[in-house]
Order: sequence, then structure tokens, then C-alpha cells
Amino acid sequence: MRRLRERFNETINLAVIHGGEVVYVDLLESSRPFRMAAMIGSRMAIQSTSLGKAIIAYSPENELTAFLQQLPPAESRKLEKELETVRLRGYALDREENEPGVACVGAPIFDEKGAAIAALSVSGPVGRMLKQEREIGSVLAAICGEISRNLGFVGKVTMHSHAEFKTPARMAVSA
Repeated sequence: MRRLRERFNETINLAVIHGGEVVYVDLLESSRPFRMAAMIGSRMAIQSTSLGKAIIAYSPENELTAFLQQLPPAESRKLEKELETVRLRGYALDREENEPGVACVGAPIFDEKGAAIAALSVSGPVGRMLKQEREIGSVLAAICGEISRNLGFVGKVTMHSHAEFKTPARMAVSA
């Protein structure tokens, strides 16, 4: 988290999904005057955060289907399409969906079994964040990959369409 803050000087968030919501478990604030500042323990809707999208993009098919069925049909279709993009590029975006003026880039963290158990995000003012979206996404995905390997994840996330996930595994893994 410190490496990300040093690199981008934006707020860095660590979150998990608990009780059907994103729960912030740690954060490092930016030193800049205008920044995103969630609080540890705060809860947000899964579908409106890059953190939540990064995790559920790799959920088992049955869990994702159950989650999407809770949303209005138009929102469900839009989110399903967005999650496909998350799996293709390796990171998720929140463009002012959670907080006006704030954008976030989030990437998943996997455990030794290949389950997306948490996510990290870089958050800041929409203008600064979207100018650097690809760089932040690339660096963030690499750091989350490093953390995943430290947790025992030995495979590589294979970016497939969710329709290709036919087993309840959280993602396709190649050795």
C-alpha cells in the first residue's frame, strides 16, 4: 500500500466483501489537499466501487448470478458487461459512482486457492485519476499479483469471459 501511495500520492484502500457489502479494512491517505477519504470499517455497495467490482468479477458463476439478480435488470446487464471488461484488463473502475468528483481504480487479491478475497484501490479526484487510469491499473494489478503470490497464489489469472467459467472455481488458473 505504501508503494502505491508513494508512486501516485493518492488514497490507497484495502477492502473485502462482507455481508453483501464492501468493507474498508485499511487505508493510506494521500497528502494532497483534495483526496478521497473513506474510513476503516465503512461499508459501500459492491456495484458502485472499483473494489467490489474487482472482487465479484472473479466470483463463481452461481454467486455472480445471485448477486446480479438482486439488481434492477438494466443495472444488472450494465454491470455484467463491465465485469467482462474488468476480467479482460485486470482492474475495475469507479467513475464517480460512489462519490461525486472521485474516481477509483481497483484490482483483486487472490488467495492460494485462486479465490478473489480482497482488493486494493487507488482513489482520488476524477481529473487526476482518469488521466492516469491505465498506468495506475497496470501498476496496481502488478502489485496485487505480488501480494497474491505472497498469499500462496501460484497460478496466473487467465482473462476469459465469465461465460467460460463453467466450474465453481473463482477464476481460470494456469500453472
